[in-house]
Amino acid sequence: VQAGTLKRIRYVYVPEVDLATMPPDLPVVITRSVIGELRGYGAEREALFGFGGFVAGDLHLGKKWTGAKNRSPAIPPAQLGELGLDKAIVLGDAHNEGVQLQGRFAQFVFTLFEGQADFSAMDVGQHCDFRYASFAGPTTFRRAVLHGPTHFGHTRYGDSADFTGMVVATRRAHFNSARFAGDAQLEAVDWRQGGTLEDAEIGGTLRLDRGRFGARTNLSRARIHGGVQAREMVAHGMDFFGVELHGTSRFTDSVFDGHVRFSLDEVTYRDFADRLDELHKLYKLYQGDEDATEDLTSRSAYGVET
Repeated sequence: VQAGTLKRIRYVYVPEVDLATMPPDLPVVITRSVIGELRGYGAEREALFGFGGFVAGDLHLGKKWTGAKNRSPAIPPAQLGELGLDKAIVLGDAHNEGVQLQGRFAQFVFTLFEGQADFSAMDVGQHCDFRYASFAGPTTFRRAVLHGPTHFGHTRYGDSADFTGMVVATRRAHFNSARFAGDAQLEAVDWRQGGTLEDAEIGGTLRLDRGRFGARTNLSRARIHGGVQAREMVAHGMDFFGVELHGTSRFTDSVFDGHVRFSLDEVTYRDFADRLDELHKLYKLYQGDEDATEDLTSRSAYGVET
């Protein structure tokens, strides 16, 4: 196969796929297939690798210890270009500590991780997309650095979920409609353009201690069963429209540089009083949904003119 020519493979069983042994400029897409083990530690690739199917064993792209952990030499994590796991199922553990993904996208859409999932210290240069991914076991994204668009909307976490120290550099962090069975650990995150947990459900506590939110962050319509812990947090502003907070919430020594809104203010209501053709926008503001969709219509609705 010539370099740069996409190689498509379907309906195969491969006991082992090692990205480190593939030509770095050969794009490969494997779909509707079963892989025994998918690994890539030590790989340096710039071309696309895509997979859709079952990984019966482990997914190991991160650092690999040759002996005892922290006591032996390590094979460095993979440095990859474009990586796409689309509707994949990983039955083993996912060891992706320190992996670098510097192509146009790192995509794990609709992927199911049945075991432990370690994405700590991963570095994504452009588009990072985990929408609709499910994590059955303990999950960590500690110290991950995401430079571009960041999407974790509609993700599911059946065990612990740790995002401590996550940096989202240039775009908003989207965790809308995420579902956490236990605590959501967002301690010491640095979301420089803010983010959204709109419509999220958290079975335990939302932990925001020492977090930094450089722009307005939206928690509207979230259901948080264990309260919010936000010690020494710094936030530009936050929206809590329609939020359900159970238990005790603490914002000890926190600083808000902007407004904290629990409902729309009278100024906003008056602003829309003479513009009934924009009621849809008002409804979206009230629901904390202003950044989710476009207006349903640009015309007055239901024949209402005054």
